[in-house]
Amino acid sequence: MRNNILITVLICVLLAAPQAALSDTLRLDDGNIFTGRTVSFEDALLAFDATYMGVVLIPAEKIAALDTDREYFIELRDGGILKGRLARDASGVAIILSDGRANAPVNLKEVLALTPAYEKEDKANGKENAPAGIGQQEETEPPLNFLTGSTVLLAPGNFEAELDITYKSEHDVSRLQTIGYFEHSSYSVRQFAFSLTGRGSLWNGGELWLTVPFTHTRIKEVSSNEYERQKIDTDLADISLGVQQLLLKEGDTAPAVSVSLGLSIPTGERAYRDTEEFWLNGMDNGNGHFSITSGLSLVKTIDPAVFFGGVSYCYSFEREISGYDIKPGWIAMGYLGVGLAVNESLSLSARITQAYYSEMTADGTKAKGSDYEPMDLGFSCSYRAGSKWVISPHVSFGLNSDAGASAFGVTMTRKF
Repeated sequence: MRNNILITVLICVLLAAPQAALSDTLRLDDGNIFTGRTVSFEDALLAFDATYMGVVLIPAEKIAALDTDREYFIELRDGGILKGRLARDASGVAIILSDGRANAPVNLKEVLALTPAYEKEDKANGKENAPAGIGQQEETEPPLNFLTGSTVLLAPGNFEAELDITYKSEHDVSRLQTIGYFEHSSYSVRQFAFSLTGRGSLWNGGELWLTVPFTHTRIKEVSSNEYERQKIDTDLADISLGVQQLLLKEGDTAPAVSVSLGLSIPTGERAYRDTEEFWLNGMDNGNGHFSITSGLSLVKTIDPAVFFGGVSYCYSFEREISGYDIKPGWIAMGYLGVGLAVNESLSLSARITQAYYSEMTADGTKAKGSDYEPMDLGFSCSYRAGSKWVISPHVSFGLNSDAGASAFGVTMTRKF
């Protein structure tokens, strides 16, 4: 498992190493600053795809400066045409950077249109309809999939489907030297989790989501070379659904603020077994209870990094399981993370999560000592494999004895 984690992290690092962060920065007269990408600039109207805010339309007369990573043909109101990359000088004045010429100041309020230089050059060379390679489509904003669940990423009318495949394993072994030098006792659980998620936005600043997970689990128990038993099963896990709403958009100094509300349905397996069947506990893939989770999350961009974090509270309803009236304890969770926009096709992220599970109650009696506090650390990278697909390998591992097994997997997301 440790080698698998190291290999995944190494792949992310190797992909990132030769790249540089790419994004545009828009500054308005009122002091607001946005990062993202320039979609179009026609008839003195800028369409700017702001990070996790969607496309905003800004008249040229409200623009103080625009920093771009690409060269443009810049058409002015007086009919003049310039070529270069928009930037600012040391004093903050908007200028045009052009190879072989001195930097020239430009009044963006006098700009009528911007045309990417490569578009005119491709048309001149007969390459207007040439297909783009993987990761080289018109999508120039870095993938921000690590912010899923922390903010609203979809514009109204947009939808996406997601498939996540995660593998984790636990293996406990001890030697039975009193029986024989090569005799061992062991217990192992290996599990693949498959999650299908649909996510969409039906109104401005809001997202709905539904997740249907399945697990394929193999349990094996060995006691010396004389005794062995195992079970393999594939089951539906707990279905969940919810809504997320962006309350405040990110400002110059203030973070974006979102709230969420989720519902978990106990469609998975959860049992409290007799001693002789304890070995089957690894088959449990659900909470066993209806639960509601409310959350608050914050996101702040300090280009090219994105800082994110949040807190949540989960309440589970009492239910009879295996002949016991079980009331799970409440769950409080918090997380902090940082993502780095490496380039227009790749982003990296790290996230630490701390949770507290309060003591449960069985048949009206509190089970003292049943509370625990897992802490996990996770890493992921997201690669834009075309205009519609993002592929995100990820790893996570526990930082204390209460945390679960280490896991690694990959998430594939397609936008519609």
